[in-house]
Amino acid sequence: MSRGELKMIRLIADTIKDAGADGIPSGMLYSALMNNFSSVDAYQSFVDMLKRAGLVSETGHVLRFIA
Repeated sequence: MSRGELKMIRLIADTIKDAGADGIPSGMLYSALMNNFSSVDAYQSFVDMLKRAGLVSETGHVLRFIA
């Protein structure tokens, strides 16, 4: 994984964490950060990595930081 990819994962994780206990809708997060990604698939793959790592949960398209 490249340094740029790690930076993007960190950006997503930090933004979700900063949203607090209520979390942030995934679409809202994507629209806020979309200039940083080549496609929605790239964004989704980073979110999926965070979910598999147990750092983020997703319920009803709302992302919450759980770690």
